[in-house]
Amino acid sequence: MKLLNTSPVKSIQRGTASLSSALDITIAKVNREKAFINLMSSGWSQSANSLSRGELTTDTNLRLRHDATTRTANVSWEVIEYV
Repeated sequence: MKLLNTSPVKSIQRGTASLSSALDITIAKVNREKAFINLMSSGWSQSANSLSRGELTTDTNLRLRHDATTRTANVSWEVIEYV
């Protein structure tokens, strides 16, 4: 078996944010067809009415949303783009 000496990952961008509703974050340009988002939230109520999510709205914009009725969420985000 021959192992590849190159990584399938082209770029990784990371950050943190405090959310009570929506926030747009400018990121370095990615190909949205080859990228995905990881989110980890804390400081929020674990109910069916509390959800943090992310979306790449453009090649350079990550929109984070937190839908909750009470608390602010602390979100760690990561955008990974593959070659």
